[in-house]
Amino acid sequence: MPWEDEVFGLPDYYTYFKHIDEFRDGLTVKQIALLNAELESLMTPMQKIHFREIGLGAAEGGLRAYWDIAGQVSEGLPGLQGQVYRAYLDANDEERGVLKREFGGLISASQRIVNLQREAFRRNNPYMDYLYVKWGYAEAGRTVAGEAARQEVLAGAAPSAFELMSR
Repeated sequence: MPWEDEVFGLPDYYTYFKHIDEFRDGLTVKQIALLNAELESLMTPMQKIHFREIGLGAAEGGLRAYWDIAGQVSEGLPGLQGQVYRAYLDANDEERGVLKREFGGLISASQRIVNLQREAFRRNNPYMDYLYVKWGYAEAGRTVAGEAARQEVLAGAAPSAFELMSR
């Protein structure tokens, strides 16, 4: 169960997944494979698909690469903008609110860069675009594969070719 934030008592998923990532970063490739196999042994078929496509099991080739763009951008931003945006990415919800009040312009400018790079990433990576639409992060695709996912979602289709290939 994720930690609860101190202000609202809501699940703090950022902190939860940050701690999981920190733990996983200390494991070898073999240990991660064993951990993933153990986790998957307890999952339903749909949970396995989610785990492999966007969950912790997706470190190689899932939507994780899409989400990691923000961190990559933050490392390339100069001076105060880079410092503020890195702090923003590492902050919990309460801290993000404070940073937005103090440095809203810098954070917005940084987020625009991230959004442009994520859009380009989706256009250049049809499978990522497919996953992004399939799992409900967008209503429209940027590629033929993304639009195929949209049609599958609208039709309530059975597992797709992409899902079958990942099993």
